[in-house]
Amino acid sequence: MKPVFFPVTILFFIFSCSNLFSQNVFDVRSMSMGNTSVSNSYDIDAFNQNPANILNQRLNKNSLIYFNLFTNAGLFTSSDYLSLDFYDDYFTKDDNGNTRYLNDNDKANILNEASNQQSNYLASAKILSFILNTKNSGSFGLSIYESTNGNFIPGRDFLELVLNGNEANTTYNLS
Repeated sequence: MKPVFFPVTILFFIFSCSNLFSQNVFDVRSMSMGNTSVSNSYDIDAFNQNPANILNQRLNKNSLIYFNLFTNAGLFTSSDYLSLDFYDDYFTKDDNGNTRYLNDNDKANILNEASNQQSNYLASAKILSFILNTKNSGSFGLSIYESTNGNFIPGRDFLELVLNGNEANTTYNLS
């Protein structure tokens, strides 16, 4: 039984934990410190990362109450086509500072690069955080943190409609 139990347990954790995002936090402070949000966050910053650290552990901080209203908000996107170069090539000003207009060649390139390619997004906001540190009972906290994530695939017909407008005698399938 033991020779079978151990590999099955390992495989269970590998496949079941691949979709868990309990401590996958995208904030600038954490990323700039090598994604150390779990070990290097205290007080209000510890919510959704390491709730055990809501205890007042920083030196010279003797406050009994910590309160923040709408502190962190962020948007993270990733895709195979949407890159900084893609954005710069088509949606910024040219080298002389003039407004760039898409020509037919640019539109065809965008259609070829972007249509039917998956894009992912994650948007999050910490709306309210409140911590009460008591000397006798410990620390109590409340945090309201909203996040949404998903993916989308812009279809070729949708991109043609966006880039060219509603052309006469053309049928678009946006399903």
